[in-house]
Amino acid sequence: MTDSDGFIVPSFDRGSVLLVSGHQSIRAVWTGEKKPVPIPAGEWHIRNYKIERKHEGVEWILSGSHTPGPTIVVKDDQKEQTKIEIDDTVRLNVQVRRMHGKLHFGFGITGHEGMGLSVIKDEARPVPKWEVSAGGEKLGEGDCRYG
Repeated sequence: MTDSDGFIVPSFDRGSVLLVSGHQSIRAVWTGEKKPVPIPAGEWHIRNYKIERKHEGVEWILSGSHTPGPTIVVKDDQKEQTKIEIDDTVRLNVQVRRMHGKLHFGFGITGHEGMGLSVIKDEARPVPKWEVSAGGEKLGEGDCRYG
């Protein structure tokens, strides 16, 4: 640790972030305690993140990535911690097009600030179901496999 270091702390209890600045990268990992991690002061990009949670006995992992990723600024102040706020909302972006009398579906899953997101439930990707209906009549249904 040097005098030009600051500290980062997460908004989550368990998980990690990969921060990139120029040719330098740092992975910070938290395993249940939000202990501050020393990091050189400056502008960093969140290249990827992983948040781990248990809900009703089920282990969930949200893993987001994007290049260059959202920016955080770590101050040259060992008394002030920079909080890495990760929004854990899962967003499903659906597109439906009609071509040649057929419906074509596309979707994407995004997380924090539009970063690409993988959702893991008990070590596997859950398979969401889809259904299209109009006027109370079911027109189609299926599985949304991704990845």
